[in-house]
Amino acid sequence: MKGRPFLISALTVFFLGSLFFNIPSAKASVSTDKGEAALRIGALGGSVRVEDPLSPIYKASVDIGLHDYRDDDGTYGYVNFQAEAPEGGIAASVSGEDNNVLTIASDADLKGTSLSNISFGNYLVLYYDSDNDDSMDQFPAYFLKLKNIDTAKNQITVNGELPTEGKIKIVQAVQTPKFSIDTVPFPFTWPTKIKGGGGKVLAIGPAVVFQVNDDANIGFVKVKKKRINRFDKKVKITLPYDTDVVSALGLSTSRFRIYSLTRNSMKAVKVKKVKKSQGVVTAKVKHFTIYQVVVPYKESNSVSYISSVNAKVKGKKAKIAYSLADANNDASDIKIEHRNNPSDDPDSGWKTITTKKGVKPGKKRFKWKVNKLTTGYYQVRVTPIKKIGGKKIEMIGAGSNIFYVNNGNSKASAPSGLKGTVDNDVSPPQVSLSWNASSSASSYNIYRQLRYETGGWDRDFVLIANTTSTSYTDTSIPKSFYDAAYQITAIDSAGRESKFSNKKELRLASIVLSGYGGYYGYYSG
Repeated sequence: MKGRPFLISALTVFFLGSLFFNIPSAKASVSTDKGEAALRIGALGGSVRVEDPLSPIYKASVDIGLHDYRDDDGTYGYVNFQAEAPEGGIAASVSGEDNNVLTIASDADLKGTSLSNISFGNYLVLYYDSDNDDSMDQFPAYFLKLKNIDTAKNQITVNGELPTEGKIKIVQAVQTPKFSIDTVPFPFTWPTKIKGGGGKVLAIGPAVVFQVNDDANIGFVKVKKKRINRFDKKVKITLPYDTDVVSALGLSTSRFRIYSLTRNSMKAVKVKKVKKSQGVVTAKVKHFTIYQVVVPYKESNSVSYISSVNAKVKGKKAKIAYSLADANNDASDIKIEHRNNPSDDPDSGWKTITTKKGVKPGKKRFKWKVNKLTTGYYQVRVTPIKKIGGKKIEMIGAGSNIFYVNNGNSKASAPSGLKGTVDNDVSPPQVSLSWNASSSASSYNIYRQLRYETGGWDRDFVLIANTTSTSYTDTSIPKSFYDAAYQITAIDSAGRESKFSNKKELRLASIVLSGYGGYYGYYSG
């Protein structure tokens, strides 16, 4: 693979590729894809971050400040309607049996002639004053899908329950851009000439693509003379690098660089800070594209990484599909591991299945006999091992979805009647779960999947606890989350695990309001 021809493919990924991440209505299930991150962000800004520790681009993030993307969202065309509170007042009040009706205040300052400007394709965004100091809290605010618009009563009905505490300072009907972070399945090779850089380099981190997906202007490179992927102000991006490679080769962090793809050429970007303890570097940029951490080296080379892993079981075999990426198109050895009852500790419980020698980059498949495994839930991890500088080094792996292996039904049936409540009087909130006892169960596994306020999410459910009781209180939820989904399984005396308790998970504690200090829970299981 040569650099120039492939750059066209990379640009295609950038302009046309997207993570179709749907901001949920109050009772909608959240779809996930590989643990990457995407979030709709309005004028007040926000952060997008990859939160899944088994993602190859874990910790990649972008921080978007106040009006960084566009100084005036209204001029840019995203805000179709806005009601802003007068000084000391409110923009709207909440009513309705389900607290899902907004009535626009008669003295609110309106932008957009009336509610008739609102499209049902818009998202409703609410900005709150949670501590009654007459100033808005910073993003994240409250994103909701519209259900009904009554122009005569100046009312908007939404899909979901609204908080009744705090003051609503701004109501916006917006078609906001979606900012996302994803892997590049097949990284480009570096051309000889690079603006602001050059020479032989070693790519020490995965290629990360930052994208702006503008639903309102899909297919356009520019809107109102401004490129979709360019910001009015610089934003901070964070990129991960492989600490094992840096340590094994004795590389100096003072020499780190960031290279970016800009149209059909490469450009060196100044590194702002190297955070060794976290294995990331930061930089300030004004446009979204593909970025990668590199360091000058005696030979041009690159880390290998696994861009995706998926697993499924058919009969007594698991089919594992993975993609190996390497900018030099070098072969790597591939270590494939598995673990039972995948926990929230990304490094625990792994056992080697096999190590395959001399695997070339590309999409690969592997079949694994699972007939001797104990019935239960499993996960696979794939890690490349490559020789650089005369040393074989484990590089950037990735984890799969979880999957169920049935080698003799568990005597314990799946628990029923899963319920949950949220305690909002502590911070972060605690979730109390209860379920009906399962016959022949010796204990129960509690699985959880989190979605964070940064748009990132756990790739799949992870085991957080085992208990002999039919109730459990989750006190380990981090502060920076949107919602938590739960599933329960029963374990019989032989250690065999039932399937999940519900076909549809119990999803609780959804939508965090920054500074609001309150969460609301709902049932969807």
